[in-house]
Amino acid sequence: MAVIHHWENWGLHTCYVGFNTGEELLSAALEVSGDPRFDQINYLIGDWSGSESSNITMEDVQKLASYIEAFSRSNSNILHPSVLPEGESRQAMVALYAMLTEDIPWTVTWFDTLEEARAWIESELATV
Repeated sequence: MAVIHHWENWGLHTCYVGFNTGEELLSAALEVSGDPRFDQINYLIGDWSGSESSNITMEDVQKLASYIEAFSRSNSNILHPSVLPEGESRQAMVALYAMLTEDIPWTVTWFDTLEEARAWIESELATV
């Protein structure tokens, strides 16, 4: 798996490429949370458009949601869209993730394209 983090002026665009596993997903999340830039970002895009397949379990999603709950304590103002262009299993996993994170202060949602996610972020940040 390749997880590529693109740090931007006000956020982070994380791209998942190739075959992705739950263990690597969790490791990438921990890596980001330990970066000093994390406390200053306004958005975090999880972009799965380059992922060809994945082996991510419900337990992995539950663990990720626990991580995110902890991360939200250091930065509570994050817009967190995921980009999931196709695949019912991926959409089911992100729906589970959204449900598990509904009580945190982050805004978690998903889109079919990166362009839609970026337009939503721009719209949301314009109202702040």
